[in-house]
Amino acid sequence: MAGGAHRALFAGAAVNALAQGLWAEHYTGHPWSLVFLGFVGVITLVPGLIHHFFRDGGAESIGGLNLGAQRELVIGVFGWLGATQISWGLLILAVAGHYQMLAPLVLLLLIGERSLLVARWWLVRRKPAHRPPEHYVSVVMLPVAIGFFALALPAAQTPAV
Repeated sequence: MAGGAHRALFAGAAVNALAQGLWAEHYTGHPWSLVFLGFVGVITLVPGLIHHFFRDGGAESIGGLNLGAQRELVIGVFGWLGATQISWGLLILAVAGHYQMLAPLVLLLLIGERSLLVARWWLVRRKPAHRPPEHYVSVVMLPVAIGFFALALPAAQTPAV
């Protein structure tokens, strides 16, 4: 049972397996999912540090954007984004390194985040004036994250007969 519950949280074996994977006391998934999470933590943290601490947040110096009259606003938004990336990256690294039982949950959140980003960047706004590297990284990361999420779930145990 998930989280020490005395009865199933949800009906159905597949849903219960998902719930047990998301709230397990010990990590029982594949170790490569943790390696992937560590990688994602680093590639989330580094851009966050750039967005927050570079003089222009990387908008002009890396992205080549012309900030124009709203320069301070854009740099402020980049700093805000950087702060959330730093927090998210540190959380992902903490789960990969120590709080491994939360790996399926964090991978599910990562899938949700990347799904929203891909939908916005590639389905809603099909032809933006500029595509930063994050647009392409998200397209690749989404199916990879789904695969590692599947690996992170505990293997289904067959009941003893």
